[in-house]
Amino acid sequence: MKRKHLLTVALLFTCSASANDLSINQIAPYHDAKVIQDNVKQECIDLGKQFSDATISAVKKNGWSVSTRPEAEPSQQGLDLKLTIVNAISSGGFYIGQRKSVSIEAVLYKDGQVVNTFNSTRNSGGGAGGSFKSSCSILKRCVDTLGVDVSKWLKTQKI
Repeated sequence: MKRKHLLTVALLFTCSASANDLSINQIAPYHDAKVIQDNVKQECIDLGKQFSDATISAVKKNGWSVSTRPEAEPSQQGLDLKLTIVNAISSGGFYIGQRKSVSIEAVLYKDGQVVNTFNSTRNSGGGAGGSFKSSCSILKRCVDTLGVDVSKWLKTQKI
């Protein structure tokens, strides 16, 4: 009887590794750091982590079980989401208004093979009182929204 119980528990545990288990890189790197403005790289050093964190949070809300990996490259088993920041622009200021933009790419892999790719850009002037906000806080608004966008896209994928 104990043996049947153990076998049942083991089978349930094995089956729980479902299509909703996803691995995401902990920090979204810049696709090409040379195209990112120096002020963004120097001042907003957590932008890649903020994008990954926002995506992980939004994906979990959609019912995914998420693990993180330190590297951006996908594994050869299971589902992986590789996040990268393609571009980040910070211009404007207090007197002329803030103009911030972040472009991202999310690549979905299954067993090391590309399933689909999502690209998106979000722009922000900071919302109400934007002139009083820091550039980094406005760029964070962009990556927070992009994380939700990635989650919505992921929800539409047939895996």
